Order: sequence, then C-alpha cells, then structure tokens
Amino acid sequence: MIKSDKVVLELEKEAHQIGKEFYKLSKQLQTKLNQISAASVCCMQTFNEAVNKTCDSLDECAKDNAVLLQRANELSKSMEPVYKLQIKISSIKTILGALETQI
Repeated sequence: MIKSDKVVLELEKEAHQIGKEFYKLSKQLQTKLNQISAASVCCMQTFNEAVNKTCDSLDECAKDNAVLLQRANELSKSMEPVYKLQIKISSIKTILGALETQI
C-alpha cells in the first residue's frame, strides 16, 4: 500500500505542476490576446481617422474646384469686351492692309 500512496502523491504533485503550467500559459495567452486586441483597436482608429481626413480633403477639393470653375466663368464673361475689341482691331488691321496695297 505504501507504493500506491507514493504513486498517488506523485500523481498529485504532477497534477499540481501541470495546473501551474496551464495557469501560466493561459495568462500568457490572455496577455498576448490583449496586446493583439489593443493593436487592432489602434489600427482601426488610425484607419478611421485616415478615411475621415481623406473624405474631408475630397470635400475641400470639390468645393475649391467649384470656386475655381465659377471664377473661370466670371473671367470668361469679363473678357468678352476684350474679344470684341480684338475683332475690331483685326478688322481695322485688315482695312489698313488693303489700303496699304492700294497705295
């Protein structure tokens, strides 16, 4: 019976050691999972901020483009008198050229 007591004690000792190792490994796993989770949250926040900034930049670009087009249209309209003047100058130049050839 003494041998069976020793075996039981040895089994209890081994079971206790296995329990300690299991606890240690589960704590390490929990720590690693927490680190991975924190890194994932950080990455998602960074991604979210990047998307928001990109969208804001695109909105600003669209607004700036609309203003640029409006200014270009205003400039084009304000240049109409210059275009008309250019036509008159060209007409006078043509008449002067024709008079010059007759002289």
